[in-house]
Amino acid sequence: MAQFIFYTDEGITISPNGNEVENLQIIGIEDGNGENEALRNLYENNEWIEEYGFSKKKLKCYPILSPDYLANIKKVIDYLWEDEKHHFEESEYPNDHIFLTLKKIKQNL
Repeated sequence: MAQFIFYTDEGITISPNGNEVENLQIIGIEDGNGENEALRNLYENNEWIEEYGFSKKKLKCYPILSPDYLANIKKVIDYLWEDEKHHFEESEYPNDHIFLTLKKIKQNL
């Protein structure tokens, strides 16, 4: 099960000094086996979303990568790294070779 963060550009917020600010608003964070399940759970667990007039169509969603999930990704990348690097160096693969994807991910972990 993964976590997802939901946000919208609907509405306004009030700054600490009392001014209205148009910005993005976090609606919630919810667990689910995929975005659709997390969205259903978000609405089931937060009746206020509909009550306050927020639109499902305007909600944006991104997965949250937990430290454990990132550690698992790193483990897979590290496992594949040397073998794929060797194959990549031996061959003339196109620009979409899996090693290039592994390299991009490894640089960001």
